[in-house]
Amino acid sequence: MLRRGVFIVCDGSFIKYVLLGEFMKQPSVLFISEYFTPVIHGGGEINLALTAKALAQKGLRVTVLTSWFAGLAHREMVEGVLVLRLLRTGQKVDSFAGNLQRLLFFERSVLKNVPRAVREQDVSIIHLIGSSLGCAKKLRRLQIPIVATIESYIALCPKGDFLYGANVDLSRWSFGRYVSALLQSKEVG
Repeated sequence: MLRRGVFIVCDGSFIKYVLLGEFMKQPSVLFISEYFTPVIHGGGEINLALTAKALAQKGLRVTVLTSWFAGLAHREMVEGVLVLRLLRTGQKVDSFAGNLQRLLFFERSVLKNVPRAVREQDVSIIHLIGSSLGCAKKLRRLQIPIVATIESYIALCPKGDFLYGANVDLSRWSFGRYVSALLQSKEVG
C-alpha cells in the first residue's frame, strides 16, 4: 500500500490503480515519459498510450508529461489523455549527439516541469516510465506516491537476465556484479 490510499494491482500485463475512499476528488495520474506517440522508439511508448487511454476511459484524469519536438503541440488532449510536451531531450536515440542531449537535458527538464504539472493537474500519483525512473529519488520531495514501469531489465543487468541467471532474484544484484557482467558481455540486451 502506498500513501494516501493508493494500491497498484497487476492484472496480467495491465496495471490497475485502485483508489480508496480517502480521495474525495477525481484521482489524477501523471505519467512521465521521455517519448510518447507519435514519437515512438519502442514498445514502451505504445504501452503507455494504451494504458493512459484505458485509465482515462475508467474515469481517472490522466496526464502524460513528455518531450516536445518540432511540429508537435505543447499541450493537447488525445483520446481523453492530456499530453503536455514540455520536456527536453535528444530526438535520436541511436546517435552520440542525441544521447548526449538526453544526458544533458532530460533529467533537468523533468525536475523543472513536474512540480508545475503536479500543481496544475492536482496529481494523486506519479508514474515513471523508462528513463524518467532516474528522477525518482529527487521527485520524492513532492510527497506524492511514485510508481514505475520498468520496460527492460537492462537497467539491472546488461543481458536482461539478472546477471546470466534464469531466475529473477533481485537480492543477487549489486553494482559491482552489474559492471562485471557488462565487461564480460559480448552484447548488451
